[in-house]
Amino acid sequence: MTALSLYIAILVVILFSCLHAYMIPLVGEETRYASVAWRMFIERQWFIPHWGNNAYLQKTPLLFWCLDLGWWMNIHWPWQVIIPLFFSLLTVFYTKKLSQVLFPDSPTVSFLAPLTLIAMPFFINNLGILRFDMMLTLFNVMACYYLIRKKYGFFILANALGLLAKGPVIYLFTIPEVLLFCFYFSDRLFNDVIKWLLGVALSAVVLMVWWGPILYQGKFRFIQTLLSEQIVARTIGSKGVTKPFWDYVSLLPCFFLPWMLLPSFFCFKSKSVQDKKTTQYLIQIFITCFILFSLIKTKESRYLLPLAPLIAIFIAARLKKSRIVFLFIIMSMSVTMMIDLGVNYSRLKTQNLQPAVNFIDQLLEKDIPVVSRDPTISDMQFTGRWRFPIPIKVREDNFQAWASSHPDGWVITSFAKKTIGAYTKISDGCFEQSYSHLNRILKICPISMGQDADGAK
Repeated sequence: MTALSLYIAILVVILFSCLHAYMIPLVGEETRYASVAWRMFIERQWFIPHWGNNAYLQKTPLLFWCLDLGWWMNIHWPWQVIIPLFFSLLTVFYTKKLSQVLFPDSPTVSFLAPLTLIAMPFFINNLGILRFDMMLTLFNVMACYYLIRKKYGFFILANALGLLAKGPVIYLFTIPEVLLFCFYFSDRLFNDVIKWLLGVALSAVVLMVWWGPILYQGKFRFIQTLLSEQIVARTIGSKGVTKPFWDYVSLLPCFFLPWMLLPSFFCFKSKSVQDKKTTQYLIQIFITCFILFSLIKTKESRYLLPLAPLIAIFIAARLKKSRIVFLFIIMSMSVTMMIDLGVNYSRLKTQNLQPAVNFIDQLLEKDIPVVSRDPTISDMQFTGRWRFPIPIKVREDNFQAWASSHPDGWVITSFAKKTIGAYTKISDGCFEQSYSHLNRILKICPISMGQDADGAK
């Protein structure tokens, strides 16, 4: 009977992810990630991904490798949809498995856990999106599951995959989980802390799968750039969206509503000492990670997504005796899905690159040479399924040299505009499209008309 909730959750995730993919194709950052992976695939450059003229080391490569593996098996399948769905389904599965080992004597908790997860606004808002956060969520809940089961090798593997999924940020989740686990459930506190933290450290060896070929090629500065820009810079706020310490407080309703409206949510009476310890374990993981991420200057709401499965289990434990919990699950799921689809569909109007790609395709089909003065063109690589990247000539001298040798060519430029609406038009022989993800207006013109354009420099 407890498996029924897992089947329902799986069905909901599949239906919503497919509906999301049908209504909202890749937009925003998703186009970049797919394009980086597509270029790796067509150029057979598996270890140093590129975006434009430069190496793209802002992200670790597991998502790119998954896409490339899918295209290697069948280039026509929509792997950009299948892969996020795959990781979402595994996250739901491991959430149920973790709830079973945390509350072995409460089958109601394991029944409710996957349902509360898929009804959580924070989780639904990240379904069907081609990003790294759902992968990290899966590997974190896997690491926690194998930690509770005391499966040392699998725990190391989960951390290692988390490193390849999104870098050392996985440790901000697993280290508190390890320390609190040893505090609450270990009989040999010091020995177990050393053992499991050593496992965390050993997982870092997997980075050599990626770094080894890079070091072999003598690309030491690439690794230095990755460490400095993605760890140090984001921590101190010199790169990314910098927000105040209390910014994540506004996300608490996304975790705990509408469940906080039920009186049983605040009922902490339990006859089982083990259940009390487990509840304290879950809530203290959340508080610790919440504070750690609040201290980091660069903040995005999705950074806290890996906490969603643990909070779903906590909520299920609080509401296991509520008679109207299913009504709240259905209500939260339905409302959140409608809002999420509506918001994302509105984004599509100003973040969809397909019109510009279609126009460029017409030029390429006629063998008209095309050059770009804006690296944004790299985001269109996968959308257009281009086998060769369009040249990017940002520097004025490089562009003028190319223009002199290709007088019949076209140039892609862009210019900033503070307030833009959604529009696509052809005027005075040029194609224009708003693209609010970069707050830019894309403009595609013949060389004779585009040499004085305000290109990205």
